[in-house]
Amino acid sequence: RRLTTFECGSEPVGEAMIQFHFQYYWYAIIFLVFDVAFMFLVLGGMVTADATSGDTGTTIAEAESALLTLGIFFATMSLGVWYVFRKRGRIYI
Repeated sequence: RRLTTFECGSEPVGEAMIQFHFQYYWYAIIFLVFDVAFMFLVLGGMVTADATSGDTGTTIAEAESALLTLGIFFATMSLGVWYVFRKRGRIYI
């Protein structure tokens, strides 16, 4: 009974212990990396749009600083992805 899954008070269907391929872990990590990168890309675009609109207190220098930081982040992320692809997907945990 302890090894069964909890399904909202209903009687569980199927096995509680499922087998999945380790290759899906690789896809999850890559998804998270690009998800975080997209979040920073949108944030950098919002800062740049805010600076170029001229209505707010954000200056062009602050927008350039944000874009430089964003560029450094993407360069670091690209190096990490390049390193993983160079290892041909061997992930050791």
